[in-house]
Amino acid sequence: MQNKKLKIPVIITLTLIILLSSPGRLEASSQYPGFRDFLDGVFQQQLEDSDIPGIMAVAVDKDGLIYSNSFGYADLAENKKLDPGETLMRTGSTGKIFTWLALLQQAEAGNIDLEENINYYLPENLQFDYGENSPIRVIDLMSHTPGFEDIQLGIMVSSTDDIVSLEDYLQATRPEIIREPGEIPAYSNYGTTLAAYIIERVSGLSYHEYLERNIFKPLRMNKTSSRQDIFQKAELAENISTGYFKDSGFLRPGEFEVFQEYPAGGHTITGYNMANIMLGILNGGELLGWRFLSEEYNDKLFERVFSIDEEMAGWTHGLMEFNLKNQTIYWHGGDTLQFHTGLFIIPEQEKAVFVAYNGPGGTMARLDLINALDRQYYAENEHEFITSGEELINQDYQGEYLPSRRNYSSPEKIISRLSQVEISLENDYLIVDGYEKDKYYKLEEDRFINQAGTEEIKFFRDNEGSIDYFAYKNNPTTVFSKVSLLESGRLHLLILGLSMLIFLVTPISNLVSLFKSKKTSTFGDRDKIPSWPGIVLSLIGLTYSIVQVRVFLYLMDNPYGWPEFTGLLSLVPILMVLLLLLMVYQLIKFGPLAKRFITQLILILAGSAFILLLYYYNFIGFLVF
Repeated sequence: MQNKKLKIPVIITLTLIILLSSPGRLEASSQYPGFRDFLDGVFQQQLEDSDIPGIMAVAVDKDGLIYSNSFGYADLAENKKLDPGETLMRTGSTGKIFTWLALLQQAEAGNIDLEENINYYLPENLQFDYGENSPIRVIDLMSHTPGFEDIQLGIMVSSTDDIVSLEDYLQATRPEIIREPGEIPAYSNYGTTLAAYIIERVSGLSYHEYLERNIFKPLRMNKTSSRQDIFQKAELAENISTGYFKDSGFLRPGEFEVFQEYPAGGHTITGYNMANIMLGILNGGELLGWRFLSEEYNDKLFERVFSIDEEMAGWTHGLMEFNLKNQTIYWHGGDTLQFHTGLFIIPEQEKAVFVAYNGPGGTMARLDLINALDRQYYAENEHEFITSGEELINQDYQGEYLPSRRNYSSPEKIISRLSQVEISLENDYLIVDGYEKDKYYKLEEDRFINQAGTEEIKFFRDNEGSIDYFAYKNNPTTVFSKVSLLESGRLHLLILGLSMLIFLVTPISNLVSLFKSKKTSTFGDRDKIPSWPGIVLSLIGLTYSIVQVRVFLYLMDNPYGWPEFTGLLSLVPILMVLLLLLMVYQLIKFGPLAKRFITQLILILAGSAFILLLYYYNFIGFLVF
């Protein structure tokens, strides 16, 4: 991705006053010919090719708005068009920019030291016991390196009536610290919410009040809110875009998503309001004569504070780097179940872009936008198309890798398998099968580039020289750790499949045996091991598995928390353990010459492996012990 200075010849001279007041579509002027047509073409193509009902986008330079347009619909059923000046879209995690701006304001005011232990700002009931780990600093929250495990359930709630204070939520949903702070990135919504609570503590204002007084109102962002009851406000509700999700191959409209972790992604905004914040950042922390950050603290948005490697994209004070060949974009994406957004700031070009999609196709479309801009304006040459590389000899790249952003202490742990990456070795390249499947060719030891030349991965080794993890060059949110054979997803699927097969065959075979004629054994009369414990074990195992599958299918549509019966359900495996102990006792009592000894032994081994699998994924005694 080679870049050269952006040559987008068309300036639209628009004063900030016009920007703040005019909701209409800007017409292209002679200074940037081609820019509008190029973006229009990209978005129109995305609308036609992806599951996207509507797209809204704005772009600014230091002097004002240089692009504003929308495509598709805010509501398909009502044929309601999107409007960057009027339509409100959910930001998802892109809204974290407001939390980090607020934190920087308080740091500038001297109320927060970014290098300080977070316990200094927390009440005793929320303070963390670090054990042998180093303290978590405030800056670790901004760079997503506090060492927390990830917790997804409970980020959203079913209604505004279920929202509790940040303090109550943070106390009830405490993640485990599973790695040394400041060393490995693992994107954390909890960490952002914790930062917002620190802002509440030092400012004496609620998060909502703080943003309204110190960011939204001064920046004339009168159609922006972090409050979750915004859909109940008549003057704004009619302009909130419907969000869509994919169901059985069709786009379905969703209900308004209510966030408990609202500082991490529960904001609602128009395109023009987001243009205001982008303008303020490009102008060094000032808009319309009002300074919301000093230039020193505004520049921290573009100051790297963490990266696992100098060549890899890292974190600034709240934004991610995206490395093009000769230029760095600072950005943040956002995803709810229905909306997908992207904020991209290009300091060298003094440009910024915000784009919002109200359908599932937006997840990849926002990055396709950056790649298209890179090809059109920044790259000096076309990307090299890699067709061969150095011959690969090292076999230890192969294997399964799990993201550092995952859960460790609850059954959510199993969800990490959805983000698993598998790497296999061909003649002179790696096949990396993750969110997409691609070929990667060797550049140097432990460093590879994909076939299109647009992404790199780098492997990191432990002190013994073994592969520890790898990272994508332009994804600083997580790294992917290599798992051992015992943690292999393939092995776990094999255990699960064989267990289910044996659990299914056991009651059926015993039922069939009731109707068979009795035959005299060649060994004479032998004791017969009672079959009822195995039958009960099998039926319980099958029923339990079916119920758990239904629970996870339910949670996909209702990710608000574990069902009330989860604790009771987690006791079922303990009953299975008792049955297994009884079956082991039977084997010992009746001996190896007894009838059903082999089948009983196979069932015990299958049941034991199944129980160990449940133990690994935290299903046993969850919410009870």
